[in-house]
Amino acid sequence: KDMGIDADFSAINFNDSDEVMAKKMFTSVFEALEEKEKNPNHKQKTKKQEQLEFKRQQAEELQKKSLNSIYRQLAKACHPDLESDLIKKAEKDVMMKKVTVAYENEDLHTLLAIELEWMEGLNAGASLRSSEQLKIYNQILKDQIMELKMRLDLIWDAPKYVQLHRIYPHSFNGISALLKKQKDLCTEKKELAAFVELLRSPRGEEVIRQNLRHQIAMEKSNEDVLYL
Repeated sequence: KDMGIDADFSAINFNDSDEVMAKKMFTSVFEALEEKEKNPNHKQKTKKQEQLEFKRQQAEELQKKSLNSIYRQLAKACHPDLESDLIKKAEKDVMMKKVTVAYENEDLHTLLAIELEWMEGLNAGASLRSSEQLKIYNQILKDQIMELKMRLDLIWDAPKYVQLHRIYPHSFNGISALLKKQKDLCTEKKELAAFVELLRSPRGEEVIRQNLRHQIAMEKSNEDVLYL
């Protein structure tokens, strides 16, 4: 609801398995998302949404402003008609085509990558590394980090990983817990195999009797505690 999504979980049955419940929850959330996309103005935006939208608008304005600036700089630096050396002229011709395509597609990421490539080639990047462009680089990297984190969260919440939530109750924090669980299961498997072999041996009947006597004694002890 903080994100403006009101999912209906009334169809979820708590007697179902964790995986079935997770699938129903995902279905409800996706249906709510589709409804929100169809009716974007149906619900009033939250304060958090408004702040995110304002920041996004600022970033877009900054990117548009930088798009023209970077294009002009690269067009001036990479224009093949200004190069007399034939080899360098061919290289600039290829780069200029990339710059033009990126500019026409308003692809700031590609323009920045070309700019960095050009700066590294000239070893003269200091003149272009203005504070404004560094802000754009940082914002793009932050957006990419946020997107990757969201993708990781979605992967972890997928129904097929529900059973792993018993090992990782909060979130996935490394393979070490899973390796420890695997080691514990291997130990249990060996102990069970040894116990099965013991039951098959001549002492098997006596082992069963001992376990039954122990179980009866434990149950009686629990009854005495409840009685007290």
